[in-house]
Amino acid sequence: MSHIVLECPDSAQEIIWDLAEEFLETKMVWEKPDIGMIWGCALAKPKNGLGRQDAGTERAFRIVVSKSAFLAWKICCEKRIEHEDKPDWAPSAAEVKNKWYNIINMRIAHDRLLTNRRRLGRSAASAPACHTPTPGG
Repeated sequence: MSHIVLECPDSAQEIIWDLAEEFLETKMVWEKPDIGMIWGCALAKPKNGLGRQDAGTERAFRIVVSKSAFLAWKICCEKRIEHEDKPDWAPSAAEVKNKWYNIINMRIAHDRLLTNRRRLGRSAASAPACHTPTPGG
């Protein structure tokens, strides 16, 4: 698993982690994750840019790290299974970026619904994780 999400060129992991860094570095001090950080991302307590813990930064970190790792695994499986490990098949950088933005935007939209106090009342989560990323800015 460590190879797939952190080292494998077939998983497009380098592009994925660059996008994760670009998104999270404005919210916290970013370090490229290791396998322990990925597996433990639900328990992580990263600090925001001011050195304080806050729920929004924590949820943004959990969403981006877990979904980025899942996307790398999914792309690797796509090459190995759907494309029968053809050496000449690989998703383009633009395709990987679009997949990443799509998966992150969908999960953040879901998070926003979970934090809607008017709709969910006291059952709502405490704070939205972050703003929806958009390609190029």
